[in-house]
Formats: sequence, C-alpha cells, structure tokens
Amino acid sequence: MLPMQINTLRNYIENIGKHYNVPYLDDYVQEVFLALFEKGDDFILELQANDKLKAYIYKVSIYQLLSVNSPYYRTYILPNSFNSLNGLETYKNECFKEEKLQDLVNSLDGIDKILLQQLIECRGIRTIFAKKSKIHYTSLLKMIDRLNKKIKENWQINEFYG
Repeated sequence: MLPMQINTLRNYIENIGKHYNVPYLDDYVQEVFLALFEKGDDFILELQANDKLKAYIYKVSIYQLLSVNSPYYRTYILPNSFNSLNGLETYKNECFKEEKLQDLVNSLDGIDKILLQQLIECRGIRTIFAKKSKIHYTSLLKMIDRLNKKIKENWQINEFYG
C-alpha cells in the first residue's frame, strides 16, 4: 500500500471516528489499522481490486466501537461506561469472594444451577453461551432474566465482597 493511500484511509477512518465522537481518536485509528493489517497484504489488495476496501474499513471501524470483544471498546469505551454509576457502595479495595459465588451456585438446583455454572464458564458472555448450548439467544436471555430475579430475592451484591 502506498503512503498516499494510507493517508487517504487514515482520513476516512478519522472521519468515521469524528462522526461517532470517539474518545482518543488517534488510538481508534491505530486499532482499525491493526485490525486491517492483521488480515494480510493479499486480503487488502483483493478488497482494493474489488473496490470493497472502504466498505470493509467501515465495518471494522464500527466493530471497534460496538463490539465488547474489540480491543478499542475494552480499553476506552467499557471503562468509561462505569464512570457515571453512582451509589453508596464501592468495592475498589475489596476482594471478590469466590467461596460466596460457590455458595450461590450450590444453593441453586436443576436448570438454574447448570445455567449459572455455564454462564460463569463462558465469563458471562451470553452470545458464546448461546452458541455453545445451542439455545436461541432470546430464550437464553429470558432464562437469565428469570435466574437474575431468583438470585436477587436471596442474595445481595455486598455479600460477594469483603
């Protein structure tokens, strides 16, 4: 890729970032370029030959902003989304009690116990859990919501920290 083409693509990515008011615009541009260049020169040249390079870059740019799995989202967006939470309880200096979580799992039975164990195994990522279990995503969300209500009846979040 020629330096002139890279500058053109950089401006294109910056404009997408400016449109969506991304924080740390330079880092955003670099993450998009990293994702693009990880695909390799042949892939990029094929996209360019088929006049689909800008469309692909746009998809990667949006992915960086919206996907919880993207490096940019995990580094810049996710931490900022917790800044606006107000509450009386903070757990910054406290440790999570693994044994309390195990007590919670053991207090459940049947499908609820299996559901929570699998959610923990999938790190709470519902899309991965839906794929692994072959349960439709909407059905899984309803099951998790029901389990959430059941847990909140008997447990408080501060029980898990100390």
